[in-house]
Order: sequence, then C-alpha cells, then structure tokens
Amino acid sequence: MSTVGVNVSVNAEAVRAVWLYIQHFPERWNQFSYLGHGPGGTPTRCFAGWAVTLAGYDLPALLAEHGTDHVYELARRLLGFSRAMAQRLFTYQYNHLGEHPTLAEFRRKIIHVTGVSLDAATA
Repeated sequence: MSTVGVNVSVNAEAVRAVWLYIQHFPERWNQFSYLGHGPGGTPTRCFAGWAVTLAGYDLPALLAEHGTDHVYELARRLLGFSRAMAQRLFTYQYNHLGEHPTLAEFRRKIIHVTGVSLDAATA
C-alpha cells in the first residue's frame, strides 16, 4: 500500500470512523455533495462531509458561513490528509464506468490513498 504525500500523519481512527458510518448507512453517502438529501429526505454527505459531521461540527452552518473550501480544508485536517491525498479521495466521484463509485470501489480507494487498514472497521 502506498500513500500519496510525504510527512503526513493520517488520523486512522477518524478515517475508520467515517468508513464505518458509510458502510453501515450507505444510503447516507453521496460522494457528489458535502450536504444533500436522499429519498425521503435522508441526509447525505460525501466522505469529507461525514468527517466534519462525525467530528461534531454543524456542517450546514459551516457551509453557509464559510463555504466549501473551508469545509474541504477542515475535513483534510481532521483526517490528517496531505493536500494530494484529499484531492485524490474527496474528488473520487466517478468510477471507471463514469458512475458513482460502489462501496467496494471506495473502500479500495481509501486504502490505496491513505494506507489505512479498514479491516478493523467492519461490523
């Protein structure tokens, strides 16, 4: 496994927490948007959006007050990602077929980009 970036201290616990949440509630994951709503008004978030939310921040307020660049940087810092790592993971919105990635594809991407083992983050 190789990570992208140098001198990075990835917060493996936070990465696993976000992955575990997405794995348990896939209907709440939408890699296209920090903040959205799925069928029936179910709140959805991308990986970065869930990182911020699960860390206890009010994502809608942050977006309204500071915009997406602020949320991107906050998520990057919370997860301990380099800029390159954040770019590769946060912007992974399409798989090789031009579709939203599956959970399995996104899991592989997380492992490849971060080097974090997600085996400890299974139910």
